[in-house]
Amino acid sequence: MTAATADSASSTTHRFPIQVRTGGSDIDGRRLRGTQRVLGTVYTEFFIGGGTNRGNNVLALRADTDGNNATAAGTIATWTDIVNDNEGYVGIDADGDTTNEFYYSNWEYGSRSANDFYERAKWIQREGTSETIYGLD
Repeated sequence: MTAATADSASSTTHRFPIQVRTGGSDIDGRRLRGTQRVLGTVYTEFFIGGGTNRGNNVLALRADTDGNNATAAGTIATWTDIVNDNEGYVGIDADGDTTNEFYYSNWEYGSRSANDFYERAKWIQREGTSETIYGLD
């Protein structure tokens, strides 16, 4: 794990307030989601309720090394032959049985391997990126 612990006695790395109510109403039902998207680590997310245990809630996020994501970001950035050639509900004969199965994407690997695709998909979603997928950053 690569996270630093600011307060080793309580295992606390960060402490900050998040507004969960405005104008007397809950914001998103007081539901909070924390994410960790550092390239080269296993991406994690954790959900908490902002109304439970008022004052202290724990987002259990880790940053463990991802053994399937060892390629440098600069190299992955050059893999432009991995493309999503259809963002929408589309029939694809994925298993070769002449009957379409329906998916919301059709990714093409180009000359790349399945693991290269995995790394490219993670690269698109990494923290601090301006890349988009389905119109979202």
